[in-house]
Amino acid sequence: MKHLHKGDASRDVRIANYTALLARYFLRLKLEQQKIMALVLDPDNAARTDPLVIAELDDALTAYTTLLNDSKPVLETALKTAAPPADETWLKKSWGIFPWTGDREKMDRERMQTFSQLHDGYRSDLPRLACLRMYGKSGASYHFSNMALGRTEILALATSMNDQIKSHPGTGHRVRELLRNYDHHLKESRLALAGLLPSVMDACDRFPETQFHGAYLEFAKDQPGLEALADCLATRQEPADEESAVEYAVKRDWDPQSCHNLMEWR
Repeated sequence: MKHLHKGDASRDVRIANYTALLARYFLRLKLEQQKIMALVLDPDNAARTDPLVIAELDDALTAYTTLLNDSKPVLETALKTAAPPADETWLKKSWGIFPWTGDREKMDRERMQTFSQLHDGYRSDLPRLACLRMYGKSGASYHFSNMALGRTEILALATSMNDQIKSHPGTGHRVRELLRNYDHHLKESRLALAGLLPSVMDACDRFPETQFHGAYLEFAKDQPGLEALADCLATRQEPADEESAVEYAVKRDWDPQSCHNLMEWR
């Protein structure tokens, strides 16, 4: 039968309070984490260059850091409260038993250990979120998102099976417009990256979502292939640099003959 320590009831109340408080902290941490990611990475969020959005991004990271710091002493106190008494610790070390520990105390300790691991995870994510903030404030993410959308539309038009779309006079004008926008955002993203310190660039390149160098080089490498596809779509003739278009097609895993077939649109 479980031995009842003096103050068990008080301990249970404190554990319940710490559990509720920590759960609240972790919920708010998750919300701030998701807000930062949405503001920076959501391709539909065209307002990322808005000063008000940038301020919201700063506020979210500040709130995230504050929540981490404020929850740490609460977690440390909760871990101490859930830990077994000194006499039980000695018996566990000497005899391998917790004679006065029931299932509730064991579950409390496991829950607090889970909270501790969760807190460590949120803290280890802080550098990535800081890089996301810098990534968003630089404007590079805005330009990368626009280039990705433009590239997708050009590919969709180039691989369309609808002859009416391919032969429509407006298709060529549209791809030229998309290509001009692509070129604009490529230049602007390069200027945005030029304004960042090398140390910031190196730190952010550790995370897939904020790899400035890699993303820029990929978009720059895609430009010749997109230009060749735009020539096909605009003139309905074989592009001047067909080889780059075919290489682009192979890299993007769609039929290399698609570019050759554009000649048949006449």
